[in-house]
Amino acid sequence: MALQRSHARLKTLLGAAVLLIGGAATAPPATAATPLVSSNCVGSVCIVIQGSGLQVTDWQTTAWASSAVCTYADFWVSGVLEGQGSRQCVSAGTELESNWKNTSFPNGTVLCNTWPGINGKACATIT
Repeated sequence: MALQRSHARLKTLLGAAVLLIGGAATAPPATAATPLVSSNCVGSVCIVIQGSGLQVTDWQTTAWASSAVCTYADFWVSGVLEGQGSRQCVSAGTELESNWKNTSFPNGTVLCNTWPGINGKACATIT
């Protein structure tokens, strides 16, 4: 049920501002005023990217633990592991959440999240 709430929250964030194609947000060429919002879920892992132009102001990931697990969020930037969230130990049926620092990325950068021990790799492309 928490995963359903998370997915509903992601849909609310998106509104009608972004068209998702294969997990990547399509938008006009990036400028300082172009809003960036993208969301994608694969398996039990979700990613939400918010910002303006190429500046990411919030990179959030959630995961649904179907069994008891100790895990952490992996933050991937164009295939390179750039950071990890804090280790979290939870019981079955728990939603995990982690955020990455604000930063800017080059156009076309692919941001992904994984959680060791949880199925799924969710990605979004900065455009």
